[in-house]
Amino acid sequence: MSECAETEQEHIVQAHEKALNALSGVSAISPAVKTLLDAGNSVIELDEYVFKDSASFGSFRAGLAGNDGKEILRVSDFTKEHHKALSELESCSPAAALVKELRNSAKAVLKEEAISVNGVKYNSFKPINARKGEFVKFGNYPMKANGQKEPIEWLVLEVKGNEAFLLSRYGLDCKKYHHEFVSMMWEYCDLREWLNHVFLKEAFSDEEIKRIKVSELRNDLNPTYHTLGGNNTKDRVFCLSIAEADQYFEDDDERWCQPTEYARNHGVWVSDSNGCCYWWLRSPGLNQYGASGINADGALFLRGYHVDGGIGAVRPALRVICNQ
Repeated sequence: MSECAETEQEHIVQAHEKALNALSGVSAISPAVKTLLDAGNSVIELDEYVFKDSASFGSFRAGLAGNDGKEILRVSDFTKEHHKALSELESCSPAAALVKELRNSAKAVLKEEAISVNGVKYNSFKPINARKGEFVKFGNYPMKANGQKEPIEWLVLEVKGNEAFLLSRYGLDCKKYHHEFVSMMWEYCDLREWLNHVFLKEAFSDEEIKRIKVSELRNDLNPTYHTLGGNNTKDRVFCLSIAEADQYFEDDDERWCQPTEYARNHGVWVSDSNGCCYWWLRSPGLNQYGASGINADGALFLRGYHVDGGIGAVRPALRVICNQ
C-alpha cells in the first residue's frame, strides 16, 4: 500500500471515530425535545389539515353529521377544533414555530368555500338557525347606493323540519313584472325569469344555490276579480302569491317593507309617510294586464298595477335547507 493510500485511510478512520465520539455524547433527549417529538408522533393529518391527536380528531368528526346522515365539513367547525388543538400544542415552547405556521394555514382555510379531503370536496357553508319571525342572513346583494354587496337579511315565515321559508326583509331591487303592457301571467313574465337566473347567480354562491329548494308553486286566480293565475310552476326564487301574503302576516303593518338604497336608486317608489314601498306579488290583478302587490301601507292591492310599471320593488322569497 502506498504512503498516500495509508494516509487517506487514516483520515477516514479518524473521521469515523470523531463521529462516534460525538454521538456517544448524546446520552438522552432533553424533555422539551421529547415533548415535541411525542406531539409530532400523535398528529393526525387529513391532506394539509392537522389535528393534535386522535381525541381531537374524534371530537371534531363526531360533530359533523348532518340531518340527512351525511358528513359535512364546515369551515367554522373545522377552525374551532383546529385552533383548540393548536392552543394545546402551543404550550410546548419548541413547537411555537410550527403552531404559527399551522395557524396561518387555518386562516387561509377560512377564505375557502369548501374543504377538499383526498380529492373529495365538502361544503363549507354555515348552518342557518332559523326560527319563525326572526331574521337570518343568507347570500349577498347590493344594498348601498354604491352597489357594494352585503349579506341579505331574510324574514323567516315558516320552519318545517330542516326547511325554512324565507322572504327578504327589504325591497332589494326595482324591476318590472314584464317589459311591455301585454296580457301576462307569472309563468311567462320577465320578473320570474330574472329571479331564477340573474338574481339567483348574482346573490348566491354555487354552494348556497344547492341549498335553495325548487318550490312547487300554486298560481291561483285572483280571489276578488277571478283573474286566472295560469299554470303552477317550479321555482327556486319567486314572489309571494296573494294567498301567501295573507297567510303569513297578521295585519297590514307586518307587511310594511322598506327598500334598500340600491333599490331606491333603481327607481322604487317610496312613501313619504313611512318610507315604505310597493312590492310585487306573483298573482294577477284586475286582469292579466296587471299584477297584484302590497301597497306602502301594507294593504293587499288586489287590483294591481300594470305589468310594465317600473316603480315596484322586488321582495324575493325562497325555501332553504337549514342543516340545523
